[in-house]
Amino acid sequence: MEVKKVVVSGATGGREELVRNSLRGVKQCTSFSELQSMLHQSADFLDGLGIFKFIDIHVEQHPPKKWAFWKKDERTPINLLVDVSEKSIPQFQLGAYADRRHGAHVRGSFMLRNLFDGAQKLRASASLGARHGLAFDFSYTDPCAWGSNVSEPSPSQPLTRISRFLFGGTGSTAVETHLAQTTFPESGYSERQLGLGTAARWTRQSETTVVTQDVNYKLMLRMVDALPSLDPAAAAEEGIPIGPPQPQPVLGLRTLWSSMTNPRKSPTGTAVGEPAAIPIMPLPRYLVTQLGDTIKSSLAHTLCVIQRTPQGISHRFTICNEMAGLGAGIQFIRHELNDQLDVPLIPRWGVHFNLTAMAGLLWPWGKNAYQNPSHISDRFFLGGGASGLLHGFRERRAGPHDNGYAVGADAQWVMSSSLSASVPWLAQRNIRALGFVSAGSAALREEDATRPLSVPMRHILAHRVRLSTGVGLALATRLGEIHVRACLPLRSEPDDTTHGFEIGLQ
Repeated sequence: MEVKKVVVSGATGGREELVRNSLRGVKQCTSFSELQSMLHQSADFLDGLGIFKFIDIHVEQHPPKKWAFWKKDERTPINLLVDVSEKSIPQFQLGAYADRRHGAHVRGSFMLRNLFDGAQKLRASASLGARHGLAFDFSYTDPCAWGSNVSEPSPSQPLTRISRFLFGGTGSTAVETHLAQTTFPESGYSERQLGLGTAARWTRQSETTVVTQDVNYKLMLRMVDALPSLDPAAAAEEGIPIGPPQPQPVLGLRTLWSSMTNPRKSPTGTAVGEPAAIPIMPLPRYLVTQLGDTIKSSLAHTLCVIQRTPQGISHRFTICNEMAGLGAGIQFIRHELNDQLDVPLIPRWGVHFNLTAMAGLLWPWGKNAYQNPSHISDRFFLGGGASGLLHGFRERRAGPHDNGYAVGADAQWVMSSSLSASVPWLAQRNIRALGFVSAGSAALREEDATRPLSVPMRHILAHRVRLSTGVGLALATRLGEIHVRACLPLRSEPDDTTHGFEIGLQ
C-alpha cells in the first residue's frame, strides 16, 4: 500500500499541524501492518496530549488517475481520514489522596492546555500533607515528534538502528520547578527542597515492545534541619551537645523558603523576635554531618522497556543512572535497576507467577571523594512502599540505623516472588488470592572505604538478609491493584520495624 493523502477535520489552528506532524511517518509505510502500528503510536501520542475528546482514523481507497491506467503498480493507494474533537483549554482539579510514601495530603492543580496553539501544557499545583508539609510544583511541557520508528532498519544499517533506538519516536520536553518540605521522623530530620529542572522524554513503540527514555537535568538546593523534638534516650549515649543548626543561607533562599513554609518561624526553628533556646537534647551522631545546605546539580537518564508476548508474558525493565556534581555541589553517581516478570502458568484458572528484583548503588566521585559520607537524601531506604517489594517491614524502617534512627544505605538489593490465582467464587469481581516471599539487604559505606563495593559491604549484603512471607488478596480496579497482605517476617535485624498487616496500591 501507499498513503497518498492525509485529511484532518475537527482541529483548528496549530492543532491541525500537530496532528499532521504526528502522522508524517505514515507515507514511509509500505504495508498495512506497518501502517496499523504507526496509527496506534500516533493515536496514543495525540491522546496523551490531553487536548482531544476523541480521535478517529479511517482508511479509504484513493481513486486512481485516469490517464495512468496503463501503468502497472502493485501498491494500493489509500487516503487517511482523521477526525478529532477538541477539549476545553483550562482544567482545575482538587482532591484528597493517601499513599504510603507521602501519607495523607490534599492537592490542587490548575492546567492550561494548548497554551500556544501547539498542545503545550502549563501546570501549577500545590499540596499540603501531614508528612511532606507544603509543596509547590510548576511545569511547562512542549510535545514534539522525532519521526517514525515503525519500519525496522535492515541489519546492514547499524547506525540507523542505533539512531532510531536513541532518538526515534514521539515525546515531549519540559521545564519544571519544585518546592517542597518533607518530614522524616524515622530519621530525625526535615528537608526543604527548591529546584529547577529541564527534561526530555520520548517513546518508540512496536506491536510487542514499548521503549521510553527520559533525560533530565536538575539544579536543586536542599536544606536539612533536625526535628524540633528528638528522643533523648535514643541519643543519650552519644552525648553530643549540639543544638539547632546554624547553616549559612545560600543566596537568601533558605530565609525565603522558610518564611513561605512557616512564616512565624526563623530558619533555626525559634520564634521570630525570641532568643534562641539553649539546646537540651543531643542529636544522633550521623545527623551532625547531614545538617545544613547542599546544592545538587545532576544529570539523569532513565530507560524503560516494556515487552508483552502473544502468550501473555509481560516483562518490564527499568534502569536509571544519575550523575551529580556537574559544575557545583555534591558529587556522586547513582545507579538503580528494576526488573519485573509476569508469567501466566495456567491461564484457565488465572494462575500467574510474578518475580520482581531491584538493586541500587551509590558511590562518590571527584577529589577526596571517600572522605565524606553520602548525603542522606540520595541514599536508598529499605522496607515498605519505598521499594514496594520488602513486605512485612515498615516504610524506610529496615536497613542501617544509628541510635534508633534510619540512616539509609549506599547499596541495596530486594527480590520478591508471588504466585496468584483467581478465587472461583470471586473471579467476576477481579479478586485474586496470592502468596509471596520477599528478601532484601542494605549496607552503608564505611568511613575508610576506598571503592564503591568494599569487602565489608559485600559481606553485609550477603549475610544480613531480611526475609518475609505471607498471603493476601488483590483487587483489580481502574486505579491499579489494591493489595491486602498478612505478613510474617522470618528474619530481621534488631533495629528493623516490622508489622503483620499491610494494604497498598500497586
